[in-house]
Amino acid sequence: MASIGFRLKSKENRQLSIYIYFRPANSKVVSARTGQTINPSDWSSSKKKAKTTDPYLINLNTTLTSLEKFISQALNNDLTYGIEINNNWLNKQVEVCLLSAVCSIIVVTFY
Repeated sequence: MASIGFRLKSKENRQLSIYIYFRPANSKVVSARTGQTINPSDWSSSKKKAKTTDPYLINLNTTLTSLEKFISQALNNDLTYGIEINNNWLNKQVEVCLLSAVCSIIVVTFY
């Protein structure tokens, strides 16, 4: 089973896209944008998730964990049927997950 992780592709001090990635057996790394963004100062490179310093970041981690589980399930199912796993496949799976209630992020607003 491929290990699924998250990363930022830059360390610039601005909102950056979070990428999901993994390496299927005997293949190159597959990656896609998750549709989520974060400032690098709020990101833990060692944990490959957001630092849990406020409710928004905790909700972001919940969304990333849901996406990871969704991708893992889809990967297991599609490998069983011999479907080619590539960047296009991953982009489609991310889109399906984010459009469903499974991966939707809860936005917390403070007044």
